[in-house]
Amino acid sequence: MVSATSGAVEYRGLPPAAEWALGKPEETAFVYYCENETIHGVETPADLVVDAVDPSVPVICDMSSNMLSRPVDVQRYGAIVAGAQKNMGPAGVTIVIVRKDLLERDDDPECTRNLPSVLDWSYFDRAASMPHTPPTFAIYVCGLVFRWAEAQGLEALERLREARAALVYGEIDARPEFFRGGVDRQFRSAMNIVFNLPTPELEAKFIAEAAEHNMVQLKGHRSLGGIRVSLYNAMPLDGAKKFVAFMKQFYTQNH
Repeated sequence: MVSATSGAVEYRGLPPAAEWALGKPEETAFVYYCENETIHGVETPADLVVDAVDPSVPVICDMSSNMLSRPVDVQRYGAIVAGAQKNMGPAGVTIVIVRKDLLERDDDPECTRNLPSVLDWSYFDRAASMPHTPPTFAIYVCGLVFRWAEAQGLEALERLREARAALVYGEIDARPEFFRGGVDRQFRSAMNIVFNLPTPELEAKFIAEAAEHNMVQLKGHRSLGGIRVSLYNAMPLDGAKKFVAFMKQFYTQNH
């Protein structure tokens, strides 16, 4: 069941919790949400969701695109799932942090018996996450990233992510008639900044000229178009500064 959607306003944020269609706690197995939606550039503050859900209902969160970019209180969740490919390492690794009681829960034995093993977290837990040959190199690279993140400190990575995003959003806000960002400020993603230019032709020109400055992969998602700037952990602050300098130059030459 879909409890809340902002589709009516082009996915610019999240409706107020009072408008959500949450079921009765005793009839709700879990509440799932994706914390950072990369297509439209919408990032939902955890408190808005977790605080709105009855404590008896597990909250399952997909953090694929913002995990390891700031501290997270994992105790607030029933489970956290994340693909490694955004901030943690190569594609092919999935991180699952799950409460022990949920691993042991069996509300529907018949369903559990028919559950494919690849979807059975308890199966992976019993096998120490290695029921079959794991993607060893991808895990090794993740390990290197984890050590780097530990040395940096998650608080420092959070300050860095906010600084990168502030630079780009600052330029968008300075020229809103040209760089047209549609996401509500409260839900602006620090990982994926999405905006449009006045015409599709200008967007194509922006992408082409950016590539000449070694700034690539800026084309928006195929379902949406526009410009999408991804600011994952691998992007240094200097990279964001150079991108903003290009934005200023492009505006001067094309507005």
